[in-house]
Amino acid sequence: MSLQLPSTDIQLAAIPILLLIALHGFVLSVMPPLYIDEVATSIHTESMLSHGTDFNGDQLPLMSSSFGGGYTTSTYLYPLVGWSSLFGTSDLALRAFSQFVTIITIILIAASLYLWLGKRAAYIGLLVGLALPWAWINGSLAWDPAITPLYISLGFFLFSLLARRTLSPLKRAVTISLLTVAMVLTAYSYPPARVGAPLLLLAALIYFARYKLLNWRLVVITIITGIIASLPLLGFMLSPDSLGRSDSLGRSASLSVFNDASLLEGIGALIGNLAALLNPVTLFVTGDANLRHSTGVQGMLGISSLIAISVLIIAFTSRSRRHAIPHAIKRLLVISVVGVMAGLLGSALTNEGQPHYLRATLAWPFFVIIITIGWQYVMKLSTYWRQLLILLGVLLVSLYIFDLTMNYPSRAEPSFGASARTERESQVLEYYQSYSSP
Repeated sequence: MSLQLPSTDIQLAAIPILLLIALHGFVLSVMPPLYIDEVATSIHTESMLSHGTDFNGDQLPLMSSSFGGGYTTSTYLYPLVGWSSLFGTSDLALRAFSQFVTIITIILIAASLYLWLGKRAAYIGLLVGLALPWAWINGSLAWDPAITPLYISLGFFLFSLLARRTLSPLKRAVTISLLTVAMVLTAYSYPPARVGAPLLLLAALIYFARYKLLNWRLVVITIITGIIASLPLLGFMLSPDSLGRSDSLGRSASLSVFNDASLLEGIGALIGNLAALLNPVTLFVTGDANLRHSTGVQGMLGISSLIAISVLIIAFTSRSRRHAIPHAIKRLLVISVVGVMAGLLGSALTNEGQPHYLRATLAWPFFVIIITIGWQYVMKLSTYWRQLLILLGVLLVSLYIFDLTMNYPSRAEPSFGASARTERESQVLEYYQSYSSP
């Protein structure tokens, strides 16, 4: 069965895509005031533009120390400084950068789906990515995790190019080198990604070896590129500041499930955290309890995603349909499941605030792919069921967006304002604001 859309369908598909992009922009105007982590972003950005250094006085910083013992990463700060040199450093401009990179991320996911499955999958992927609840909040705040999905989606696009077998030897060498750099940039961009990114690169090499797309030259290129690109990050991670840091409250900086625990206790906590992250109730209904990570309504994937996943499960368990599933879809689903698990692992290895979906932001591009394939199977149903399920999906997404724009800002404001901060964090915030004011 062809996966191509008629030209009239393509034109109609552009309407909801443009509408969703416009709504993403509108959400920025109703979001609560900057959270303390976003304030640190603002201060570092203004300092880089004014003095050529971050707020701490460091030129070309790899990591800029911020509040709570954390760091603003260079892979986020430098692109943001470039953006701010054009659009300014207002709250809206800083958050608009996160929306911009989120939309680029979704476009890269759609481009990858095009390489695997064609135009229909690409257009459905755009709609799913723009509608998926997970991206709305993370893509509206001025903090490092907003850019992590961009690097992982770039890596997946490069992986998809390599998997097509159409590149010349020279182009394959360049592309696998770029893929390695994309994975290293993912690791730089957000600490939990330092677990998932290497695992995904390893999984890509295993895939290439399995399908005879790998030779020793490509392995050497990957190793050399990875080592060179990772050396600054490795040096930072082994520095005394990184190894011994603690936050402003004197809390231990180590959040590992293995900290002060036996091996079996740590593994048990890891499994429990994975189960919490994959709990259908939190994924589809409630979401992250932290209102800076989720709206608290319709979960991380949204109730509408249950429609696509349910139809996909039926297709895979039905004897009459199971053998008709294309190999490309089977491979892509396996790859996406591996991507989801690798993306969740960094969060599951921590022992604070579980289920903590912000630390699992690496996973949402792969969820988009799985849900897109599910909606493709919805499109293959009879006219009655197809129209009914699409209408239901549109209604559920509309209800989510209505709550996001009308109710979420007031509901979440305490989580952004001073009442959500500790006394010490408030003092630090006041100090930074007074120091940076003219």
